Amino acid sequence: MQRPLHWAAEVGHAMCVRVLLGAEGVEVNAENGSGESAIVQAAAVGQAAVVKLLLGDPRVDDVRGVLHAAVRERQLGVLEVLLESERVDVNEQNEDRETSLYSACRNGHEGVVKLLLGSLRVAVDVADECRETPLHLAIRCGHLETLKWQEPGCPRQRWAYPTACRRPTWSH
Repeated sequence: MQRPLHWAAEVGHAMCVRVLLGAEGVEVNAENGSGESAIVQAAAVGQAAVVKLLLGDPRVDDVRGVLHAAVRERQLGVLEVLLESERVDVNEQNEDRETSLYSACRNGHEGVVKLLLGSLRVAVDVADECRETPLHLAIRCGHLETLKWQEPGCPRQRWAYPTACRRPTWSH
C-alpha cells in the first residue's frame, strides 16, 4: 500500500507534499513497501521540486540513498538539487562501498559524471571494497567517454592521475 506522502512525492504534487508535511501524524521518514522513503522515491522518478521541498523540512532526517537513486535513474535535475544541499553526503557509500560517482562511472552515465564532478564536495579517489576508484572502473569498463570532462580547457581537472583522459595503449 502506498502512503499518501509517497504517492504525492512520486507524482510530483508539491502542493500535496506541502500540505502533508504540515499535517499532524504524517511519518515523513516512513518507508514504502520497497523500503524507500518519500524523498528517495521522488528522487528516483525525477521530482526535483518535491526533493527540494522535502530537503527543506528538518524532520526529513533520513536522506541516505537519495543521491544513489538519482544517479541510478540519471535524474540530472534532482542531482543539481542534491548537490546544492549540505544535508546530502555526496560521498556516501552503499553496501558495496560504492559512491554515486563510482556507480555513474561504472554505468557510463556521462552527464551524471560531469555533474557530480562539478561539485567540489565530490571525492574522486574513494575506493570500493576491491580498492578500485571511479577512474579505474571507467577505464576497465570501457566508459572512456565519461572521462572527457578533463579534456584541455575543462575548468575542473580533478582526477589524481595525470593521464586520466588518454586512451590506454595496449601492447601485444
